[in-house]
Amino acid sequence: MVDFLYNMEAIQNYYDDGMTAMATFQVGATKTTEGARALSAVKNVPQEFLDKLPPGGAMPAPAGACVAAAKPQVTFMTKGSDAVPPEAVTPELIAEKDIQTIPSELVTIAQNDPDSLASLIEDMVPMGDLSLATPQGWDNLLWSKLREMQQPAESLMDYQLWNASSEIMQQISS
Repeated sequence: MVDFLYNMEAIQNYYDDGMTAMATFQVGATKTTEGARALSAVKNVPQEFLDKLPPGGAMPAPAGACVAAAKPQVTFMTKGSDAVPPEAVTPELIAEKDIQTIPSELVTIAQNDPDSLASLIEDMVPMGDLSLATPQGWDNLLWSKLREMQQPAESLMDYQLWNASSEIMQQISS
């Protein structure tokens, strides 16, 4: 029983660490010369968060997590309110909401990598461009290009990026 409880705690920690890692994606305030480099990479995200979400949404615990050979799983729920009860995050829910997001690889790689989100934003938004003085200029230089990069969400990480998209856009804008 002690081993079972220990394994259950290890599994919970595994997923808590993954959720914490996803929550650490943030954009910090930067000096103008640093551009978008303040975007920090998401680190230590369990592979199950990046893989295609299984039917039903139940994600398996890491291999060897249970010495009793049980196959523990966890299903993540949407953030609900009194008016909207939480639902399981499943491929059907993602398809029903037609969730589109930027590829998660853009935030999980080192942000000094030329293919990272920070590098792409830096390339798309040239400092000193006078069109940045208008909302249309921002749309032409950045937001429309990011929309073109979107793809259908398939993983829990995609779902989390979609959930955080308005905060990410606000932080990039500021």
